Amino acid sequence: MNNPNRYEEVPQKENKFAKGLKAFGRYLKFVFVDFFNSFKYNNMKLAAILFALPGILLGFFMFAHVPTIRHVTVSYERSVEGSNVAITAALNADSTDDTTDYKLTLGKYDGNNNIVLVKDAIDTEASNFNQDTAPVDGYAKTDKQTTQLSTPDNVTLTQLDKDSYSIAFDALSEEEQKNVKFYTILIYQTVNENDYFYTYSEYSAEQANVRITRLNKDLSYTVAVKAVASDNTEYYSSKISKHVKFTVGESGSNASSEDYDEANSKYIQYAGTYSVESVDGATPTGDIRNLKLVVNANGLISYQYAGNTVNARLSGNSATDLSSNALETVNILPFDFSAIAIFILTLFGFLNVFLSLELSKKKNLGSVIKAALTTVVIVGLGALYIYAIVATDNALHLENGLKLGGVTTMFDTDCIISIVTVGASAFFSLAGLILAFINYDRTYEKVDR
Repeated sequence: MNNPNRYEEVPQKENKFAKGLKAFGRYLKFVFVDFFNSFKYNNMKLAAILFALPGILLGFFMFAHVPTIRHVTVSYERSVEGSNVAITAALNADSTDDTTDYKLTLGKYDGNNNIVLVKDAIDTEASNFNQDTAPVDGYAKTDKQTTQLSTPDNVTLTQLDKDSYSIAFDALSEEEQKNVKFYTILIYQTVNENDYFYTYSEYSAEQANVRITRLNKDLSYTVAVKAVASDNTEYYSSKISKHVKFTVGESGSNASSEDYDEANSKYIQYAGTYSVESVDGATPTGDIRNLKLVVNANGLISYQYAGNTVNARLSGNSATDLSSNALETVNILPFDFSAIAIFILTLFGFLNVFLSLELSKKKNLGSVIKAALTTVVIVGLGALYIYAIVATDNALHLENGLKLGGVTTMFDTDCIISIVTVGASAFFSLAGLILAFINYDRTYEKVDR
Protein backbone atom coordinates (compact mmCIF):
# COMPACT_ATOMS: atom_id res chain seq x y z
CA MET A 1 0.00 0.00 0.00
CA ASN A 2 1.39 3.41 -1.03
CA ASN A 3 2.32 5.66 1.82
CA PRO A 4 1.66 9.30 0.92
CA ASN A 5 4.10 10.37 3.67
CA ARG A 6 6.99 8.40 2.17
CA TYR A 7 10.09 10.56 1.30
CA GLU A 8 12.15 9.82 -1.79
CA GLU A 9 15.62 11.43 -2.15
CA VAL A 10 16.05 13.21 -5.49
CA PRO A 11 19.66 13.61 -6.73
CA GLN A 12 20.81 17.28 -6.87
CA LYS A 13 21.42 18.55 -10.41
CA GLU A 14 25.02 19.58 -11.19
CA ASN A 15 25.66 23.25 -12.01
CA LYS A 16 25.84 23.71 -15.80
CA PHE A 17 28.81 26.07 -15.62
CA ALA A 18 30.78 23.70 -13.41
CA LYS A 19 29.87 20.80 -15.68
CA GLY A 20 31.11 22.70 -18.74
CA LEU A 21 34.29 23.73 -16.96
CA LYS A 22 35.05 20.13 -16.04
CA ALA A 23 34.45 19.04 -19.61
CA PHE A 24 36.79 21.72 -20.91
CA GLY A 25 39.41 20.67 -18.36
CA ARG A 26 39.16 17.04 -19.50
CA TYR A 27 39.53 18.25 -23.10
CA LEU A 28 42.69 20.21 -22.29
CA LYS A 29 44.05 17.24 -20.38
CA PHE A 30 43.59 14.96 -23.38
CA VAL A 31 45.05 17.59 -25.73
CA PHE A 32 48.20 18.06 -23.69
CA VAL A 33 48.57 14.38 -22.93
CA ASP A 34 48.15 13.55 -26.62
CA PHE A 35 50.56 16.34 -27.53
CA PHE A 36 53.33 15.07 -25.27
CA ASN A 37 52.63 11.44 -26.12
CA SER A 38 52.97 12.31 -29.80
CA PHE A 39 56.69 12.96 -29.27
CA LYS A 40 57.07 9.22 -28.54
CA TYR A 41 55.68 8.30 -31.94
CA ASN A 42 57.18 11.17 -34.03
CA ASN A 43 60.83 11.77 -33.21
CA MET A 44 60.93 14.71 -35.66
CA LYS A 45 58.20 16.69 -33.93
CA LEU A 46 60.52 18.62 -31.57
CA ALA A 47 62.86 19.41 -34.43
CA ALA A 48 59.93 20.70 -36.49
CA ILE A 49 58.68 22.92 -33.64
CA LEU A 50 62.12 24.42 -33.04
CA PHE A 51 62.53 24.98 -36.76
CA ALA A 52 59.20 26.85 -36.99
CA LEU A 53 59.96 29.29 -34.14
CA PRO A 54 62.08 31.79 -36.19
CA GLY A 55 59.12 32.61 -38.41
CA ILE A 56 57.05 33.51 -35.36
CA LEU A 57 59.79 35.45 -33.55
CA LEU A 58 61.06 37.52 -36.47
CA GLY A 59 57.61 38.63 -37.59
CA PHE A 60 56.15 39.27 -34.14
CA PHE A 61 58.97 41.54 -32.98
CA MET A 62 59.16 43.70 -36.10
CA PHE A 63 58.31 46.74 -33.92
CA ALA A 64 61.79 46.42 -32.37
CA HIS A 65 63.70 45.80 -35.61
CA VAL A 66 62.53 48.98 -37.37
CA PRO A 67 63.89 51.62 -34.90
CA THR A 68 67.10 49.63 -34.53
CA ILE A 69 67.65 49.58 -38.30
CA ARG A 70 67.18 53.35 -38.45
CA HIS A 71 70.15 53.87 -36.11
CA VAL A 72 72.57 51.66 -38.04
CA THR A 73 75.07 53.96 -39.80
CA VAL A 74 77.45 53.20 -42.67
CA SER A 75 79.95 56.04 -42.20
CA TYR A 76 80.54 59.33 -40.44
CA GLU A 77 82.87 62.30 -40.65
CA ARG A 78 85.37 63.26 -37.96
CA SER A 79 87.69 66.20 -37.50
CA VAL A 80 91.26 66.00 -38.81
CA GLU A 81 93.83 66.86 -36.17
CA GLY A 82 95.93 69.94 -36.93
CA SER A 83 93.49 71.34 -39.50
CA ASN A 84 92.11 74.14 -37.32
CA VAL A 85 91.40 77.49 -39.01
CA ALA A 86 90.52 80.47 -36.79
CA ILE A 87 87.56 82.51 -38.10
CA THR A 88 86.19 85.89 -37.05
CA ALA A 89 82.74 87.04 -38.19
CA ALA A 90 81.48 90.62 -38.43
CA LEU A 91 78.53 92.31 -40.09
CA ASN A 92 79.43 93.96 -43.37
CA ALA A 93 79.70 97.69 -42.65
CA ASP A 94 79.03 98.44 -46.32
CA SER A 95 75.64 96.74 -46.14
CA THR A 96 72.55 98.78 -45.31
CA ASP A 97 70.60 97.29 -42.41
CA ASP A 98 71.11 93.69 -43.58
CA THR A 99 71.57 91.40 -40.57
CA THR A 100 72.40 88.45 -42.83
CA ASP A 101 75.34 90.09 -44.62
CA TYR A 102 78.52 88.95 -42.85
CA LYS A 103 82.25 89.19 -43.53
CA LEU A 104 84.41 86.28 -42.41
CA THR A 105 88.13 86.61 -41.71
CA LEU A 106 90.31 83.49 -41.86
CA GLY A 107 93.35 83.80 -39.60
CA LYS A 108 95.47 81.72 -41.98
CA TYR A 109 94.83 79.44 -44.97
CA ASP A 110 97.41 77.81 -47.27
CA GLY A 111 100.12 80.20 -46.12
CA ASN A 112 97.98 83.32 -46.52
CA ASN A 113 97.12 85.49 -43.51
CA ASN A 114 93.98 87.46 -42.59
CA ILE A 115 91.83 86.46 -45.57
CA VAL A 116 88.63 88.52 -45.61
CA LEU A 117 85.65 86.93 -47.38
CA VAL A 118 82.35 88.65 -48.16
CA LYS A 119 79.00 86.95 -48.57
CA ASP A 120 77.81 86.76 -52.18
CA ALA A 121 74.47 88.43 -52.79
CA ILE A 122 71.64 86.56 -54.50
CA ASP A 123 72.28 86.82 -58.22
CA THR A 124 68.88 87.28 -59.82
CA GLU A 125 70.38 86.80 -63.27
CA ALA A 126 72.00 83.45 -62.50
CA SER A 127 70.54 80.46 -64.30
CA ASN A 128 70.12 78.49 -61.08
CA PHE A 129 68.20 81.22 -59.28
CA ASN A 130 64.52 80.47 -58.65
CA GLN A 131 62.51 83.44 -57.44
CA ASP A 132 59.51 81.16 -56.85
CA THR A 133 61.14 79.54 -53.84
CA ALA A 134 63.83 82.06 -52.82
CA PRO A 135 63.15 84.60 -50.03
CA VAL A 136 62.89 87.60 -52.38
CA ASP A 137 60.00 89.66 -53.66
CA GLY A 138 58.58 88.57 -56.99
CA TYR A 139 59.63 90.58 -60.05
CA ALA A 140 58.73 90.68 -63.73
CA LYS A 141 61.08 88.72 -65.98
CA THR A 142 59.43 89.52 -69.31
CA ASP A 143 57.73 92.55 -70.86
CA LYS A 144 54.50 90.55 -70.96
CA GLN A 145 54.37 90.47 -67.14
CA THR A 146 52.85 93.84 -66.33
CA THR A 147 50.76 93.19 -63.19
CA GLN A 148 52.07 91.97 -59.84
CA LEU A 149 49.88 89.67 -57.76
CA SER A 150 48.64 91.16 -54.50
CA THR A 151 50.68 90.41 -51.39
CA PRO A 152 49.00 87.83 -49.13
CA ASP A 153 47.76 89.44 -45.92
CA ASN A 154 46.81 88.32 -42.39
CA VAL A 155 48.90 85.15 -42.58
CA THR A 156 48.53 82.56 -39.79
CA LEU A 157 50.22 79.19 -39.33
CA THR A 158 48.82 76.73 -36.79
CA GLN A 159 50.38 73.38 -35.92
CA LEU A 160 48.02 70.41 -36.25
CA ASP A 161 50.43 67.59 -35.47
CA LYS A 162 54.14 66.83 -35.56
CA ASP A 163 54.68 67.63 -39.25
CA SER A 164 51.39 69.21 -40.32
CA TYR A 165 50.36 72.86 -40.19
CA SER A 166 47.26 74.77 -41.20
CA ILE A 167 47.96 77.87 -43.28
CA ALA A 168 45.47 80.69 -43.73
CA PHE A 169 45.45 84.24 -45.15
CA ASP A 170 43.08 86.64 -46.83
CA ALA A 171 41.91 85.42 -50.23
CA LEU A 172 43.08 87.19 -53.37
CA SER A 173 40.61 88.49 -55.89
CA GLU A 174 38.87 85.96 -58.11
CA GLU A 175 40.79 87.19 -61.16
CA GLU A 176 44.17 86.98 -59.41
CA GLN A 177 43.38 83.56 -57.97
CA LYS A 178 42.95 82.19 -61.50
CA ASN A 179 46.55 83.20 -62.23
CA VAL A 180 48.20 81.74 -59.10
CA LYS A 181 50.37 78.70 -59.82
CA PHE A 182 50.98 77.97 -56.13
CA TYR A 183 51.90 79.68 -52.91
CA THR A 184 55.33 79.53 -51.32
CA ILE A 185 55.46 79.37 -47.54
CA LEU A 186 58.75 80.79 -46.26
CA ILE A 187 59.97 79.81 -42.79
CA TYR A 188 62.51 82.00 -41.00
CA GLN A 189 64.35 81.24 -37.78
CA THR A 190 64.72 84.09 -35.32
CA VAL A 191 68.23 84.50 -33.87
CA ASN A 192 69.04 87.52 -31.69
CA GLU A 193 65.78 89.15 -32.83
CA ASN A 194 66.75 88.79 -36.50
CA ASP A 195 64.93 86.53 -38.99
CA TYR A 196 67.06 84.21 -41.12
CA PHE A 197 65.61 82.21 -44.00
CA TYR A 198 65.37 78.56 -42.98
CA THR A 199 63.19 76.49 -45.29
CA TYR A 200 60.25 76.68 -47.66
CA SER A 201 57.32 74.62 -48.85
CA GLU A 202 54.97 74.83 -51.83
CA TYR A 203 51.23 74.27 -51.69
CA SER A 204 48.30 74.79 -54.01
CA ALA A 205 45.62 77.42 -53.67
CA GLU A 206 43.11 74.80 -52.53
CA GLN A 207 45.37 73.08 -50.00
CA ALA A 208 44.41 73.80 -46.39
CA ASN A 209 47.31 71.99 -44.71
CA VAL A 210 51.04 71.92 -45.42
CA ARG A 211 53.70 69.45 -44.33
CA ILE A 212 56.78 70.96 -42.68
CA THR A 213 59.43 68.90 -40.92
CA ARG A 214 62.63 69.95 -39.10
CA LEU A 215 61.02 72.64 -36.91
CA ASN A 216 62.07 72.51 -33.24
CA LYS A 217 59.70 73.70 -30.52
CA ASP A 218 62.63 75.10 -28.53
CA LEU A 219 63.44 77.64 -31.27
CA SER A 220 61.62 80.74 -32.56
CA TYR A 221 60.24 81.00 -36.10
CA THR A 222 58.28 83.37 -38.30
CA VAL A 223 56.31 82.63 -41.45
CA ALA A 224 55.69 84.61 -44.62
CA VAL A 225 53.84 83.79 -47.84
CA LYS A 226 54.36 84.68 -51.48
CA ALA A 227 51.87 84.12 -54.30
CA VAL A 228 53.64 82.62 -57.32
CA ALA A 229 52.16 83.54 -60.70
CA SER A 230 51.27 81.01 -63.39
CA ASP A 231 53.48 80.88 -66.46
CA ASN A 232 52.72 82.81 -69.66
CA THR A 233 50.29 85.31 -68.12
CA GLU A 234 50.38 89.07 -67.58
CA TYR A 235 50.90 88.50 -63.83
CA TYR A 236 54.15 88.03 -61.95
CA SER A 237 54.77 86.83 -58.40
CA SER A 238 53.80 88.91 -55.39
CA LYS A 239 55.94 90.51 -52.75
CA ILE A 240 56.64 88.54 -49.59
CA SER A 241 54.04 89.07 -46.89
CA LYS A 242 54.82 90.40 -43.43
CA HIS A 243 56.68 87.99 -41.15
CA VAL A 244 54.34 86.50 -38.53
CA LYS A 245 55.46 84.60 -35.44
CA PHE A 246 53.97 81.18 -34.83
CA THR A 247 54.24 78.54 -32.14
CA VAL A 248 55.80 75.11 -32.63
CA GLY A 249 54.09 72.87 -30.08
CA GLU A 250 55.90 69.66 -31.01
CA SER A 251 59.28 69.20 -32.70
CA GLY A 252 59.12 67.90 -36.28
CA SER A 253 60.31 64.48 -37.36
CA ASN A 254 63.69 65.82 -38.56
CA ALA A 255 64.19 68.40 -35.82
CA SER A 256 67.27 68.15 -33.63
CA SER A 257 69.15 70.23 -31.11
CA GLU A 258 72.41 68.34 -31.74
CA ASP A 259 75.32 70.32 -33.15
CA TYR A 260 76.07 69.57 -36.81
CA ASP A 261 72.93 67.54 -37.36
CA GLU A 262 71.51 68.13 -40.83
CA ALA A 263 68.40 69.73 -39.36
CA ASN A 264 70.27 71.97 -36.92
CA SER A 265 70.60 75.70 -37.64
CA LYS A 266 73.04 76.90 -35.00
CA TYR A 267 75.04 78.93 -37.54
CA ILE A 268 72.15 80.13 -39.65
CA GLN A 269 73.20 83.80 -39.49
CA TYR A 270 76.47 82.96 -41.27
CA ALA A 271 74.93 80.69 -43.93
CA GLY A 272 75.83 81.55 -47.51
CA THR A 273 78.64 81.54 -50.08
CA TYR A 274 81.67 83.76 -49.50
CA SER A 275 84.34 85.08 -51.89
CA VAL A 276 87.75 86.64 -51.12
CA GLU A 277 87.81 90.41 -50.74
CA SER A 278 91.34 90.99 -49.40
CA VAL A 279 94.38 89.12 -48.06
CA ASP A 280 96.29 90.75 -45.19
CA GLY A 281 94.70 94.07 -46.10
CA ALA A 282 95.77 93.98 -49.75
CA THR A 283 94.12 93.01 -53.03
CA PRO A 284 94.37 89.20 -53.38
CA THR A 285 96.70 87.71 -55.98
CA GLY A 286 97.31 84.17 -57.24
CA ASP A 287 95.12 81.16 -56.52
CA ILE A 288 93.81 82.58 -53.26
CA ARG A 289 91.62 84.94 -55.28
CA ASN A 290 89.47 81.96 -56.31
CA LEU A 291 88.89 80.64 -52.78
CA LYS A 292 85.19 80.04 -52.09
CA LEU A 293 83.73 79.27 -48.68
CA VAL A 294 80.26 77.72 -48.44
CA VAL A 295 78.68 77.85 -44.97
CA ASN A 296 75.58 75.81 -44.12
CA ALA A 297 73.18 76.62 -41.29
CA ASN A 298 74.13 73.42 -39.44
CA GLY A 299 77.80 74.39 -39.26
CA LEU A 300 79.07 72.13 -42.04
CA ILE A 301 81.21 74.18 -44.46
CA SER A 302 83.38 73.58 -47.51
CA TYR A 303 86.50 75.29 -48.81
CA GLN A 304 86.63 75.31 -52.61
CA TYR A 305 90.21 76.12 -53.57
CA ALA A 306 92.64 75.28 -56.37
CA GLY A 307 90.25 72.75 -57.93
CA ASN A 308 89.72 70.87 -54.66
CA THR A 309 86.91 70.86 -52.11
CA VAL A 310 87.68 70.36 -48.41
CA ASN A 311 84.73 69.72 -46.12
CA ALA A 312 84.98 71.12 -42.60
CA ARG A 313 82.92 71.79 -39.49
CA LEU A 314 82.41 75.07 -37.63
CA SER A 315 82.75 75.31 -33.87
CA GLY A 316 82.48 78.15 -31.38
CA ASN A 317 79.54 80.10 -30.01
CA SER A 318 80.34 83.72 -30.81
CA ALA A 319 81.52 85.73 -33.78
CA THR A 320 84.98 86.22 -32.29
CA ASP A 321 85.86 82.62 -31.45
CA LEU A 322 84.69 80.65 -34.50
CA SER A 323 87.00 78.04 -35.97
CA SER A 324 86.82 75.17 -38.42
CA ASN A 325 88.32 71.72 -38.64
CA ALA A 326 88.62 69.67 -41.81
CA LEU A 327 86.60 66.45 -41.92
CA GLU A 328 87.56 62.97 -43.03
CA THR A 329 85.14 60.12 -43.76
CA VAL A 330 85.33 57.03 -41.54
CA ASN A 331 83.62 53.93 -42.93
CA ILE A 332 81.85 51.73 -40.39
CA LEU A 333 80.23 49.27 -42.82
CA PRO A 334 80.75 48.63 -46.54
CA PHE A 335 77.03 49.40 -47.03
CA ASP A 336 73.85 49.39 -44.94
CA PHE A 337 72.71 45.78 -45.14
CA SER A 338 70.72 45.77 -41.86
CA ALA A 339 67.29 46.39 -43.46
CA ILE A 340 67.96 43.85 -46.22
CA ALA A 341 69.09 41.32 -43.61
CA ILE A 342 65.90 41.69 -41.55
CA PHE A 343 63.74 41.46 -44.69
CA ILE A 344 65.38 38.23 -45.87
CA LEU A 345 65.47 36.83 -42.32
CA THR A 346 61.71 37.35 -42.04
CA LEU A 347 61.08 35.67 -45.39
CA PHE A 348 63.20 32.66 -44.50
CA GLY A 349 61.61 32.55 -41.04
CA PHE A 350 58.20 32.11 -42.67
CA LEU A 351 59.71 29.54 -45.05
CA ASN A 352 60.90 27.62 -42.00
CA VAL A 353 57.30 27.26 -40.84
CA PHE A 354 56.38 25.41 -44.04
CA LEU A 355 59.55 23.34 -44.00
CA SER A 356 58.82 22.31 -40.41
CA LEU A 357 55.61 20.66 -41.62
CA GLU A 358 57.59 18.77 -44.22
CA LEU A 359 60.15 17.69 -41.61
CA SER A 360 57.41 16.38 -39.33
CA LYS A 361 55.62 14.54 -42.14
CA LYS A 362 58.30 13.13 -44.44
CA LYS A 363 61.28 12.89 -42.04
CA ASN A 364 63.56 12.29 -45.03
CA LEU A 365 67.04 13.53 -45.94
CA GLY A 366 65.68 15.88 -48.60
CA SER A 367 63.68 17.88 -46.05
CA VAL A 368 66.73 18.03 -43.77
CA ILE A 369 68.88 19.42 -46.60
CA LYS A 370 66.27 22.13 -47.29
CA ALA A 371 66.26 22.95 -43.58
CA ALA A 372 70.06 23.19 -43.64
CA LEU A 373 70.00 25.73 -46.48
CA THR A 374 67.54 28.03 -44.72
CA THR A 375 69.47 27.66 -41.46
CA VAL A 376 72.70 28.80 -43.14
CA VAL A 377 70.91 31.91 -44.41
CA ILE A 378 69.31 32.69 -41.03
CA VAL A 379 72.51 32.18 -39.05
CA GLY A 380 74.66 34.09 -41.56
CA LEU A 381 72.37 37.11 -41.97
CA GLY A 382 71.66 37.17 -38.25
CA ALA A 383 75.39 37.41 -37.55
CA LEU A 384 75.77 40.23 -40.10
CA TYR A 385 72.81 42.12 -38.61
CA ILE A 386 74.24 41.93 -35.09
CA TYR A 387 77.68 42.92 -36.42
CA ALA A 388 76.18 46.08 -37.99
CA ILE A 389 74.66 47.05 -34.64
CA VAL A 390 77.86 46.42 -32.69
CA ALA A 391 80.01 48.29 -35.24
CA THR A 392 77.71 51.33 -35.07
CA ASP A 393 77.72 51.25 -31.27
CA ASN A 394 81.53 51.11 -31.21
CA ALA A 395 81.67 54.22 -33.42
CA LEU A 396 79.35 56.03 -31.01
CA HIS A 397 81.78 55.50 -28.13
CA LEU A 398 84.94 56.63 -29.94
CA GLU A 399 86.47 59.98 -29.08
CA ASN A 400 85.64 62.33 -31.95
CA GLY A 401 83.41 59.52 -33.21
CA LEU A 402 79.92 59.17 -34.61
CA LYS A 403 77.19 61.63 -33.54
CA LEU A 404 73.74 60.18 -34.05
CA GLY A 405 71.03 62.70 -33.23
CA GLY A 406 71.16 62.38 -29.44
CA VAL A 407 71.65 58.59 -29.46
CA THR A 408 74.46 57.64 -27.05
CA THR A 409 74.20 53.87 -27.38
CA MET A 410 72.64 51.42 -29.80
CA PHE A 411 71.61 49.07 -27.01
CA ASP A 412 68.28 50.56 -26.00
CA THR A 413 65.22 48.39 -25.26
CA ASP A 414 64.24 47.99 -28.92
CA CYS A 415 67.78 47.04 -29.93
CA ILE A 416 68.13 44.44 -27.15
CA ILE A 417 64.78 42.88 -28.09
CA SER A 418 65.81 42.85 -31.76
CA ILE A 419 69.19 41.21 -31.06
CA VAL A 420 67.68 38.60 -28.73
CA THR A 421 65.00 37.80 -31.30
CA VAL A 422 67.48 37.40 -34.16
CA GLY A 423 69.90 35.40 -31.98
CA ALA A 424 67.11 33.13 -30.70
CA SER A 425 65.88 32.58 -34.26
CA ALA A 426 69.34 31.45 -35.35
CA PHE A 427 69.67 29.23 -32.25
CA PHE A 428 66.27 27.54 -32.65
CA SER A 429 66.80 26.99 -36.36
CA LEU A 430 70.22 25.44 -35.74
CA ALA A 431 68.94 23.29 -32.85
CA GLY A 432 66.04 22.08 -34.97
CA LEU A 433 68.42 21.23 -37.81
CA ILE A 434 70.70 19.21 -35.53
CA LEU A 435 67.77 17.20 -34.12
CA ALA A 436 66.40 16.69 -37.63
CA PHE A 437 69.75 15.38 -38.85
CA ILE A 438 69.95 12.99 -35.89
CA ASN A 439 66.40 11.67 -36.22
CA TYR A 440 65.59 11.70 -39.93
CA ASP A 441 64.35 8.44 -41.47
CA ARG A 442 67.36 6.78 -43.11
CA THR A 443 65.15 4.06 -44.60
CA TYR A 444 62.88 6.49 -46.40
CA GLU A 445 62.31 5.68 -50.07
CA LYS A 446 60.22 7.71 -52.47
CA VAL A 447 57.48 5.66 -54.06
CA ASP A 448 56.11 6.54 -57.51
CA ARG A 449 52.33 6.23 -57.59
